[in-house]
This record gives sequence, structure tokens and C-alpha cells, in this order.
Amino acid sequence: MRRSSSPVLCLILNGSAGVGFLLNIQAQKALIEWEPVSSRLAKARFRSKLFNVTVFAVYAPTRVSSEQAIDTFYAELNEAVKKTPKRDLLIIGGDLNAHVGSRQANGDRSLGIHGYGERCERGTRLVQFAQANNLVIANTLFRHKPSHVITWRSRDGRTSSQLDYLLVSSRWRSSIQTCRAYRGPDTGSKPGSDHTLIQMSVKIRLVARKRKEPPKRFDVARLKDPTVVEQFRVQLLNRFTALEHEHSNESPEDGNSSGSSVNEDWQKFRNTLQEVALETLGRVKRKRRRWMSEETIRLATKKKNGAKAKSIKNEKENGAKTKPMKIEKEQIEKWSKGKTKEERTRKWSKG
Repeated sequence: MRRSSSPVLCLILNGSAGVGFLLNIQAQKALIEWEPVSSRLAKARFRSKLFNVTVFAVYAPTRVSSEQAIDTFYAELNEAVKKTPKRDLLIIGGDLNAHVGSRQANGDRSLGIHGYGERCERGTRLVQFAQANNLVIANTLFRHKPSHVITWRSRDGRTSSQLDYLLVSSRWRSSIQTCRAYRGPDTGSKPGSDHTLIQMSVKIRLVARKRKEPPKRFDVARLKDPTVVEQFRVQLLNRFTALEHEHSNESPEDGNSSGSSVNEDWQKFRNTLQEVALETLGRVKRKRRRWMSEETIRLATKKKNGAKAKSIKNEKENGAKTKPMKIEKEQIEKWSKGKTKEERTRKWSKG
């Protein structure tokens, strides 16, 4: 295995059943929990900076297994997926022993158009599971040469197929950069494995969340004024009288004494109270605090004026000393203009 400083996650699929995870040190430190659900299903959850990542290692029953075994496997997997937090990046990977093929209908969003082979009955079951849980089969999204698509080769090297898949939450579909198989030097041979390693690259795109401005409060300080209190009381009484009259004219429905529900009555009461408060009291005007105090501004201005005065003083002093030198330099440049090199050398050697 190649060493890397980034997290490495591998699936171990050996024997008639059994799954597991192989992690490097960085992934071990990020591990939150580990749960062996069954001999064909294991779960690991990792902590990330922005969100958590839940990974399921799976090994589906083979084609010689009974329908009951298939039903049990998908029931356990479906129950485990339903318990996964919605905010997590969900990844399901492993030997699912199915041929899904390519997308067959425009509405089939769980598949891409770059699948391998024809869909079988087990493949239909896998596609239905992906659709029910809003998952996308990443292997079928990208176009690769056959050697990068095939995930299984027979021991004699004559038969090949795509049986291993990576399923990802549909909300992360646009973040998947690539997904392909990596065949080892001994893949398909007797001493080696008949399955290949699958690698997927995901690039997270972040969108700035719009900041919600908190609602401004009503200016309740105005209630200290008796005139405002009386105005508020009169308007509120008039509005509630009209609301009560409207409520009494409603026809009863479904055996209730009134045609409106409790929630509707509450919304009317709340809206009326808020409208009257807005008309009478208004909102509190937010006063922006100055980020610098008056004392800080005074000291900064004093320092600025002092530095300016010092600069003017230095300029006057240095200008008086350098003025004769500047005039002499200008005279020399004027005389040298148009003179040959020998004339300039003769002039400086004399002088």
C-alpha cells in the first residue's frame, strides 16, 4: 500500500462474509465511532472540519444466495442509512454483487451513462435502494477505459465484470471529481485478489451562508409617555373589536364552534398586536458605536500633525544645504551636453 499523509480508507472483503476498515493514523484520530452491524455490514463515522463523514463497508450476498438473504441484507442496510444524520457526507462502498449497467431512463438520477454491462435482477434491486435513499452510484458517472471500470476478474483472467460500487449522497453529486478502479499487478491471478481497489475524489464547494439580520425590537421606551400609552390602547381596542366581530360571523365547520382553528386565531392575534405596535411605537433605531474613542482620535491627530511639522522642518534644512550642490550639478550637465569623451576627460583632469 502506498504511504500518504491524507486519510486512506480501504475495504476488506474476504471469505464468505466479513467486512472492515483499514485506516492510517490521521483517519484513526478522526474516528468518532465504529459499529459492526452484521457480518456483511460495518459502519464508521469520522469527524471533519465542516461536517462528519459516515462510511458503510458492505458485502452483499452472491448470486447463489437465497432471496431471503438479499432481503435481510438490504433491510439492515436501509435501517442503518436511515439512522445516519442528514448533514453527514454518506458513502457506501464494497462488493454489492450486482450489475447496474447505465442509465435507462431520464428520471433515473441515481445512475450515470457510463456504467458497464447490462443490468441484472440484483442490479435493479441496488438501483431501487439508491433511489429510495437519494444516493448516486459514483462508478457510473465518469467515462474511463474498461480497465478502470472493471472491478472484478476471475482467477483464470477470462471473465470480468463490475461488482464493486461507491454510493454517495445525491446532494454531493456535483462535488465528485472522479471515481475509477485501480487494478493491482496480481489482480485476477491465483495468489492475488479477484477484486480491484476503487478510488473516489471529492472536492467540497463552499457557499457563503447569508447572514440573517435579527428582527428589530419595538421601541417600548415610548410607553413611558401617557399619550402614547392611550393611543396604543385605543388602536388595539378598535382592532380587536373588529377582529372579534369578524370571528363571530364565521360559519362553524366540522363541529367546531368557529370556522377558524386555534392556530389561525393565534396568528391573527399576533399579527394584529404587531401591526398596532409598529404603527404606534415604531422600531428601535440602532445606534452605531464608533470603533475609536474621541481620545484615540485626538492622539492620532496630534501624532500626525507632529510628524508633518517635523517633515517640513527637515525639508527646509536639507534643502538649504543641498541647493548649491544642486546648482553645480545642473551647470556640469549643461556643459557636458554635446562634448566628446576626450573633452570631458581633459576638463576633469585639469580641474
